[in-house]
Amino acid sequence: MKMPLGLVILFFALAPAFAHSCAAFENLSDREHEEKLRETDAIFEGEVAAVTDLGDRSYLLEIKVSRVWKGDKTREITVVYGNPCGTPAPATGEKRIVYAFGRKNEKYLTVDCCPSFDDARMKLFYGAGEPVAENAAQAPNEDAPAAGFWSRLWKQIVSFF
Repeated sequence: MKMPLGLVILFFALAPAFAHSCAAFENLSDREHEEKLRETDAIFEGEVAAVTDLGDRSYLLEIKVSRVWKGDKTREITVVYGNPCGTPAPATGEKRIVYAFGRKNEKYLTVDCCPSFDDARMKLFYGAGEPVAENAAQAPNEDAPAAGFWSRLWKQIVSFF
């Protein structure tokens, strides 16, 4: 009797959304949304300049930044687009607002496929954002466009270990 009762309790104790699922962000209150915004390391708008497939549904995106709400005001930034949802990576030339997170001991900021934030509520919280000038200083990025695909891939593999 204890076993079936335990299974029933476990079944009803399960939450409908897993910790990192997109559904966890859908109906956030304004306060919860603001807390999530504070957890981001960078919020910017830009155009995807290049997409490199890293395998295992991950991509390296080089983005030309046009407006910044949070983070460094650099003209170009490279992020890792982790894609647990299996949706296609953003295409070259696509414009979007990016919410990025830093990870300890990682070179690039990380983005995922979930539409975690409401852009209109973000703009109410942070304002209009600051445009990035054409001649804005670029953050040093030792292996951005100069290094080839294989060099960047090797550095990604080595950094994993």
